[in-house]
Amino acid sequence: MGPVRFLPDIATDLDAAVLWYDRQQPGLGDSFLSAFSAIVRQIAEFGHVIRRIGDYRHLKVSGFPYLVFYREDSGGFTVVLVIDATRDPALIRSLLGERR
Repeated sequence: MGPVRFLPDIATDLDAAVLWYDRQQPGLGDSFLSAFSAIVRQIAEFGHVIRRIGDYRHLKVSGFPYLVFYREDSGGFTVVLVIDATRDPALIRSLLGERR
């Protein structure tokens, strides 16, 4: 178990997702944030056992097509990207490279 930190870009990732979901159905953005919070708790408790791919590990947000990418740091974890899983894998790799 360890603390979970967030890169500053995560606020922008979350704001965009919440806005999009609220446009689809009022209140759906709040449901997304609740599901994201559950992922953060999972990372804090079990983040070290999720399979690592390169420098990162990732989990899917339950009920939404979003992935949360994070890395293990000394003493905890850092969330580096929250993104729609249907996005181009090249874009995902590029963003992960930028957010080191």
